[in-house]
Amino acid sequence: GVKPDTKTYNVMMTVFASIGDLERVLKYYCQIGKAGLHPDAVSYRILLQVLCERKMAREAEDVIEGVLNSGSFVHEQSLPIVMKMYVDLGLIDEATAFFERHCRGNGVSSKNFSAIMDAFAEKGLWEEAEHIFCSERGVGNEKDIVEYNVMIKAYGQAKQYGRVSSLLESMEESGVSSDECTYNSLIQMFSVGGFPHRAKKLLGKMKDAGFEPKCETYCAVIRSYSRHCLVPEAIDLFNEMKTSGVEPNVVVYGVLIDMFAETGNVEEALHYSNLLEQSGISPNHIVLTSLIKAYSKFNFWKEAQNLYSRMND
Repeated sequence: GVKPDTKTYNVMMTVFASIGDLERVLKYYCQIGKAGLHPDAVSYRILLQVLCERKMAREAEDVIEGVLNSGSFVHEQSLPIVMKMYVDLGLIDEATAFFERHCRGNGVSSKNFSAIMDAFAEKGLWEEAEHIFCSERGVGNEKDIVEYNVMIKAYGQAKQYGRVSSLLESMEESGVSSDECTYNSLIQMFSVGGFPHRAKKLLGKMKDAGFEPKCETYCAVIRSYSRHCLVPEAIDLFNEMKTSGVEPNVVVYGVLIDMFAETGNVEEALHYSNLLEQSGISPNHIVLTSLIKAYSKFNFWKEAQNLYSRMND
């Protein structure tokens, strides 16, 4: 004889939302009204998340109108979810209008601003991400390091490398300190963008700031050196990496082996292949293909065929 309340229905909605059962989420949402109760902020948040994940924009907009008509407002945690739906669907004007209506100046947290920016950054829409970054927050909601990191990502995705310097200056003026993610993002960006020396300089700054670069960070710079045929620099950084106690993985060895294969230096390619196996790592098909390439440059067909057989095995 105990009657369920709105929280009871919210729990049931959450259960079925977690397994992606939209039909039953809607069923329990409708039962709230049938029981003479009213949806609360949690009810709307659960429903919006399910609809937005399925890119059901019209249905999501109907829910939002219902929220506003009830005299309430869209829950802050729902804001990035709705924005991402619009951006993923390519509805940029709708995303902008939603942001202006529900986010700008409404005291939205830096965490949710970051998530909104990231939806644009993922699509290479740096201008839209920058618009969010520069928008009014409301009292007591200052930019934090995560927003700067997302903005670096947005510029990197769109190859807007020239804008990063002014962003870093703004960050310094605001008293926001770089974290490990900042350095990793910058190093990755400049490495991919073809600026290995700038990436290497940042690697040094990262260490000076007390952060320990991981294997993937070293690998990004080594790969950039390799692409520019800067062989001594790549080897020096590989040795520095090992000296720092960071063990190279198969990707790092693969980059070096391919670099020597491209230049026809079979001896060095084999040397790093041996180091790879001595470290207990099994070569993958990329490494073996690079070695076949190295052999082929000198018409070592027998050795190339042996490696090919090894790949098949």
